This record gives sequence, structure tokens and C-alpha cells, in this order.
Amino acid sequence: MPSYRKALKKEKSRALTALVMLLCVLLLNGCGFHLRSVGSKFKLIDSIRIVASSSYRGFSSILTQTFRKADIASQLTSPYRLIIEKELFSKRVAMVTEKVRASEYEVSLVIIYSFAVDRFAKENEKRESKMLIQSQRIQLSRSFVYDISRVNAMQKEEQLIQEEMRQEAAFRILHHVQSVSDTFGLQEYSLKKQQQQNPTRSATTTQMLLSHE
Repeated sequence: MPSYRKALKKEKSRALTALVMLLCVLLLNGCGFHLRSVGSKFKLIDSIRIVASSSYRGFSSILTQTFRKADIASQLTSPYRLIIEKELFSKRVAMVTEKVRASEYEVSLVIIYSFAVDRFAKENEKRESKMLIQSQRIQLSRSFVYDISRVNAMQKEEQLIQEEMRQEAAFRILHHVQSVSDTFGLQEYSLKKQQQQNPTRSATTTQMLLSHE
């Protein structure tokens, strides 16, 4: 009899937990809570220009594919510039065996990037560049067990890890650029609205903003 009561109590606890989880999901959906996925569209940007040296061509290609999934085309004429300043892989021994042989390695990736927008001043149609992200650094690390008897397999595994780290870095850049560009777009919209409502005052405000940039 005691064992029956214990099982019944456990079953009630499971049912209560499931009910609480269901209520949480319903509340989140009712409040309009949605996670931003990689495929979410930018509010104001529909193209981007990726600037990188030939040695960073592989990562540039991954970035192009990542932005394309978010409906952002890679165009040379785009006013939005994503500059890849640095991509560096490094590897160190993380663990050794009793025979002082490497049994585990740690692979690290460092990416440094900037994001800018080019715009034209109405007075002289001269292009001006505004830096929205300045030399931002991303650093990722991964560890893998190294088997000296399977050298070829270990090399392929390391290449796969590097590819995954590049993709993760690209996703982080995508979301950072999205957040910053949304904020910049709202500021530009507010400024244009002020210009429409009060042209004289807004012109003075625009000159002051440009002088501080």
C-alpha cells in the first residue's frame, strides 16, 4: 500500500510539472514573445557589402551565405559595409599522456570586424561614412581528443571543428549587425520626421549631429 501511494504521488507530480510547462508556453505566445531566428528579416537593410582580403575568402563566403539566409544580398553597391579585419586560428596542447604525447588539443578562433554605413549629405552630395561597429572582437574555443593512430581522421575532425566555429562566428556577427542597424534605422527615421515637421530647426540639428560624428 505505501508503495502504491508513493507511485500515485509521483504520477501527480509529473502531471503538475507538464501542466506548468504548458501554461508557460501559452503565456509566452500570448504576450507575443518570439525568438529571433537566423532567417528573420532585417527591418531596413536588404543588402550588404562584405570587405575582406583574399586570405579571408573562406570566411567571407560563409558570411555571404549566412546573410543570404536572412534575405540580405551581398552587393558591391550596398551602402552598408561589413569589414573583416582579422581571422586567426590557433592550436595548443590541452592534455598529454603519461608518455608525454598530446592527447587533447584546443583550437581557438579570433575574428575582428567593423560595420559602417555610407550616406550622402544633401548639401554637396558628398558620401560620408558612419562607423556603427568599431573593431569588435569574437573569440571561440573548442577542444577535441587526439588519437595519434588516426592522423588523417584527426585532421578531418579539426577541419570540421574550424568550419563549425566559423559558422558560429558568422551567426554572431549577423545578430550584432541586425541589432545595430535596427537602432541606426530608428534614429534616421526620427531625424527625417523632425526635418519634415520643422525644416529650419532640423537642419541645425543635423549640422550639429554631423559635427559631433
